[in-house]
Amino acid sequence: MKTISVVIPCYNEEKSIWEMYHRLKKIFEEELTQYDYEIIYVDDFSKDNTRVEIEKLCTEDEKVKAVFNAKNFGFDRNVFQSYQYATGDCAFMLFGDLQDPPEMLPEFVKKWEEGYKCIVGQRKRSDENHFMYGLRRLYYKVVDTLSDTKQIEMVNGFGLYDRVFLDIMKQIKETKPFFKTILNEYGVDLCIVQYEQSVSHRGKATSIS
Repeated sequence: MKTISVVIPCYNEEKSIWEMYHRLKKIFEEELTQYDYEIIYVDDFSKDNTRVEIEKLCTEDEKVKAVFNAKNFGFDRNVFQSYQYATGDCAFMLFGDLQDPPEMLPEFVKKWEEGYKCIVGQRKRSDENHFMYGLRRLYYKVVDTLSDTKQIEMVNGFGLYDRVFLDIMKQIKETKPFFKTILNEYGVDLCIVQYEQSVSHRGKATSIS
């Protein structure tokens, strides 16, 4: 039986910890019964009760694991490090604010079983104002001109990644790792799946991309 590691970087997500858990558990019990799984919350030194809620979950379900950072490492470092805790055959990454739908996991798994190693969720649209969106498009054009590798727009790390890619990431010794850059450089057998992003439970996006 293959094992899917669900890794969830968190910061001040006390309102969504349990909902995330119940939605994921339902998916594994109803749609992905042929897989074993683990759910790993990685808390980046939250200031609210996120840690307390995660600890409660861990006492109720042995499949739930927790990593509590000793200090706030920042979004990019926490995302990169979160992948290192996955022990399964692949890792499904999503963020604690529930902007990205857990219900897409079966679709990602299907692509994975077809042979893709990096199944990346790509937002269909941006909620940014026109000025910021224009600046971002200009940024990508400049980077694409200077780089040998075309940048993937509208992604934040939400997706499913095979053990092959996870092991590659373990060999990267970056002090300030940026997941999108690593994905562009080292992503193998990559597949992009578009989706609609929801409103953050904290009222703002987890990250920009």
